[in-house]
Amino acid sequence: MKKRIKSELELKLDDDGKLRRKYINKCHNAIKEGLCVELTFEEFMQLMIIANIVSSDLGFSGGKNYVLARISDKGNYTFSNCRFITQLENVHERSNVYLKQYSCIECGCKISKYSKRCTSCEQIRRSICGTSSRKMMASEYELRNLIQTKTLTEIGNLYGISETAVRKWLSKYNIKNPRGFNHIK
Repeated sequence: MKKRIKSELELKLDDDGKLRRKYINKCHNAIKEGLCVELTFEEFMQLMIIANIVSSDLGFSGGKNYVLARISDKGNYTFSNCRFITQLENVHERSNVYLKQYSCIECGCKISKYSKRCTSCEQIRRSICGTSSRKMMASEYELRNLIQTKTLTEIGNLYGISETAVRKWLSKYNIKNPRGFNHIK
């Protein structure tokens, strides 16, 4: 087996004899994630010099070890898109990227990702518009008359509800649908 000759830079940075293996592992892991690695071994070492670290500083064991990270955790592994940061910094950066902040469209305060407005702004909107999220239920008399001439879908469209909700109304009032399909299981 032919022994590979290390450059002066590699000798300086490879204090534990594992530098090339760490670079190769990073490349394999990136490819497994579906990312392209355009970073050469020489560029990898240049990034280490910029970060002022050696091979024994690299790794995932402990928060003070350094890892090769992409800026904002986006894009491929290129010289301009990578830098060495601590494992803790990388975890913190990833959590900020994936936890998108949602805000009220009226006042800008924090809300859940399923809302458009905060509670106070939604109450103001409802008082002005006179609407609420709860639908008005048809009376038993209205429903008995409607079921004679309209389909469940048509009744649902009148009240802004689904056909299934109309079936539930029929069941609540114990009204038989003349076309069948009355009960929800």
